[in-house]
Amino acid sequence: MKSSTSNIKNYHSSSSDGIGQTRRNSAATGGSGAAAATGKKGRVSLETARRDSVGKEYLYKVLVVGCAATGKTSLIHRTVEGHFSGQYKSTIGVDFALKSLERDQHKIFVQLWDIAGQERFSSLTRVYYRDAVGAFVVIDASADLKTSLESAKKWKDDVDDKVKLPNGEHLPVVLIANKSDLLGNIHNINESEIDEFAKANKFAGWLATSAKENINVEEAVGALVDKILQNAERNCLLERSQGPSLDERVRSLELYRELHGNDSGGCC
Repeated sequence: MKSSTSNIKNYHSSSSDGIGQTRRNSAATGGSGAAAATGKKGRVSLETARRDSVGKEYLYKVLVVGCAATGKTSLIHRTVEGHFSGQYKSTIGVDFALKSLERDQHKIFVQLWDIAGQERFSSLTRVYYRDAVGAFVVIDASADLKTSLESAKKWKDDVDDKVKLPNGEHLPVVLIANKSDLLGNIHNINESEIDEFAKANKFAGWLATSAKENINVEEAVGALVDKILQNAERNCLLERSQGPSLDERVRSLELYRELHGNDSGGCC
């Protein structure tokens, strides 16, 4: 499958196609590749998944991890529903959302797992991480950078330790410096320090985002999806990933939510 976004390896450089550009999400305003597949309370809509299905369908599980109040839920809502709200409550345990993209006329469904950042849920992360093929580690770009990067390393190590691809390799993990709008200018972020950190800790790349101002959110998701597809093609994961049908997988999410309810809102 061909990539319709920049190669993710450029996202941890200062090239013209990397963080140096402030690019805005066009898909949220009607461009191709964005489909809101959540209903009331963030529930995955099976009808939407069916209606959007074109050609072959592939479903991939992506983790969204990071400390509380870094904006994970806001990023997911911006990605899937195209809007921002500052009224989210802290996520309790885990929440789900489904986003669709197209690659070479294939429909890619990205199952975004919003993992609670509070320490009391850390014992459950191994269960939540299972079968994931990619991850975002989210930090607050407006907070103390040293502390944020220490937190990012902890989450990256946690993902590396608890989940692997079927071939034994680590998941591609993208570092997201969210809330960049609070810096006044996206270029005020310390690019060189984050770039060095991302390379040293083997992140697939990094990007500054703002869920509030809709900056680089769509680009971050597209970049990670492209990396996942590269791994899928290289390791024949496309065929392995099909397993249960899309309907069965979505239905299982709906059943989970009916059994466990939806006590979560999300950190802002």
